[in-house]
Amino acid sequence: MPAISVIVPVYQAEALLPQCVESVLAQTFSDWELLLIDDGSRDGSPTLCDGYAARDPRIRVFHKPNGGVSTARNLGLEQATGPYIAFLDADDAFEPAALETLWYLREKAGADSAGCAHYNVTPDGERRTELLLPAGIYEETGIREKILWPLAGDRLQPPVFNGFIWRFLFDAAILRDNAITFEGAYLEDELFLMEYFANVHRLAVTDKPLYRYLENPASATHRYMRDYPAVFARFLERKAEIVEKYGFCKVRSVTAGGAERYHSVWKGLCAMGDKENRIVFIHDGARPVVDEAMIGRAYEEASASGACVIGMPVKDTIKIADENGYIASTPKRSLVWQIQTPQVFDAELIVSAYREVIEREQELLSQGVQITDDAMVVEYVCEHPVKLVQGSYENMKLTTPDDLEVAEAFLQKRL
Repeated sequence: MPAISVIVPVYQAEALLPQCVESVLAQTFSDWELLLIDDGSRDGSPTLCDGYAARDPRIRVFHKPNGGVSTARNLGLEQATGPYIAFLDADDAFEPAALETLWYLREKAGADSAGCAHYNVTPDGERRTELLLPAGIYEETGIREKILWPLAGDRLQPPVFNGFIWRFLFDAAILRDNAITFEGAYLEDELFLMEYFANVHRLAVTDKPLYRYLENPASATHRYMRDYPAVFARFLERKAEIVEKYGFCKVRSVTAGGAERYHSVWKGLCAMGDKENRIVFIHDGARPVVDEAMIGRAYEEASASGACVIGMPVKDTIKIADENGYIASTPKRSLVWQIQTPQVFDAELIVSAYREVIEREQELLSQGVQITDDAMVVEYVCEHPVKLVQGSYENMKLTTPDDLEVAEAFLQKRL
């Protein structure tokens, strides 16, 4: 039994198939089998496939009527005998150490799967490296955050995770035990990855590019599909089925709040768990009209500067009153903002700031310090600048029954 089964769907690939197969034959890791699945090709591909099989007993060929890439890959999965599976497209190629690197990376980490970076190769030979993820070991939490949630979300909104199956070494037992196969002719790899990684406990990733992806204008990805609306509708339907089947959910825990808002935020921060490489959004439940554009702007700014708040310049003239109800001063309106949420921070920054506030709570209260929002905590304790990021006047806080009617009108506009 080979260690790795490499599955290559072949259709009208006569021109590029030789470099694909030769890249497997040139591997520094020799314990593999190569399954060439001829999907009803009408060019010289079937003859090429048979020739390679006659040349090396590790190469097996299967000829079938044309049914599309998913049916070809599924046949390969049925016929594969190795405990691990790799996919290779007929117009692409492996780097010489691809299988060896992925095999020992997975083995050393005790992982279910291994993944790599790849080269995007233009028709004139220019190479650009594209990372899968930062190199490291990803447990279930990291897999959910970095792979499953982006795949399960709106694929046109960040963060986007490209569903390139040939970047991974797959555990055949996970595929078999969960009946994971391919469906459809478009985005079928994303659905496959969603279901597979819903069952994976550990992934090892290298930043070495081990795969050469040819940017081929003639590939299926670039061809116009007459039935695209129906195909995409089925993709969305299938994605919803997978989400429901595995119960993808971003709610980690429900934590009881505290006497004051800042107590509740601190409890949430304590329940957050590992804070490595994480940005924290703190958002008021009374603001239901926040939109994705605001969240995106806040994420970009917090990633760059460490701290920001959503807000908008005030429209009305603002007066500062004295204790007797008289006007004490009039601030320059162009410098006054009404602050909204989310308020967004680097995790280490906001946790350390809140920890100090909680530890010094009685001292601060005795000094008359009122903790009104999260930005104030960071400003007061850490003296860290907090950037103002444009929100929306629609991102209102619901405090009265009339506010509900206004918010409903805003939400109706989005339908």
